[in-house]
Amino acid sequence: MTETDEVPDHIPPMSEEGIWEKLRLRFSLFCDLVGWMQVETKEQAVGVRTDSLDADGKPIWQDKLPLWFDEELGMEVPAWGYIPYIDAIDQEELAARIAAAARLIPVLEQHFSLQVISLRFLADWGEFSAAAGVVQFVNCLDRNVGHGRSAKAGTDVSSLEDHERWFAHYFLRIYRRGKMDECRDAMERFINAVVKGEAPVPSDERDWFKRFLNGEKQSDLDDDLLPLTGRFRDELSVVEMKRLLVRPTDDLRWLDLDFPYPLAPG
Repeated sequence: MTETDEVPDHIPPMSEEGIWEKLRLRFSLFCDLVGWMQVETKEQAVGVRTDSLDADGKPIWQDKLPLWFDEELGMEVPAWGYIPYIDAIDQEELAARIAAAARLIPVLEQHFSLQVISLRFLADWGEFSAAAGVVQFVNCLDRNVGHGRSAKAGTDVSSLEDHERWFAHYFLRIYRRGKMDECRDAMERFINAVVKGEAPVPSDERDWFKRFLNGEKQSDLDDDLLPLTGRFRDELSVVEMKRLLVRPTDDLRWLDLDFPYPLAPG
C-alpha cells in the first residue's frame, strides 16, 4: 500500500496525532542523514588495491572507510554513516543540499514542539524535504559491488528486507537506549496480535507476518506467544534499522496499524 492508495473501509482513518507522529519519524530519519552522516570522498570510494587475488584471479580492493566500534556487536565494523560518493553527482550541489536541510533542523524542531499547521511550517517542511530528499536518493544509490561481500553464505537475507523495513518502522518509534529487550518484547506481542487477528489485517494477509515468528513456543509461560525469529530477536541492530528506514516506505504495507502495547506487559 502506498500513500496514494485508497484506504480500505476496514482501516480507520489516521488521527491527527498519528499524522504528526508519521511526520516526526520522517523528520528524524532525514535528520540522521543531513545532521551527522558524512559524505564519502572519491578516494574512500575507490579504496586501495591489495596484492591479494580473489578466486577468479582478480585483485582484491580494500575499502578505505574508517572502522567504527559497534557497541551492540562488541567489535569494529566498517562505518555505515557515509553518503556514498557517486561520480555522476555534483558534490558541491550535494553539499549545498545537506547544508540547506541542516539549517532548517532547529526551525522544524520548534514547529514540531508547537504542532501547528501553518503556511510557515508548510514552507519550511517543503524546503527541508526537497533538500533532504535529494540526499536520501543519493544515499540509496549503490556504491559498488563490494557491498555484497559481507552477505552470509547460504542465507537469503535479502528476501526479508521488506519485513526488516516494516519491523524498523515500528521498532524505532518505541526504542529507548537500554531498553532493547523490552522493545523487542513489545514488537513480539504486537506481531502476535496481528497474526491472531486482533489488528485490522485481513486473514489472507496475515501469513506475511508469520515470517517474523518461530513456529513453536519457547515455554508454557509465553501466554500463547510465538517468539520472534533470531533475525528479529537478536541480529537486526538499531544501526541497521536506521539505515533501512532511510529509504522511502511508500512501497510497504500495513504501516498505519495502531501500536497499543507498552514496553512491558500490564
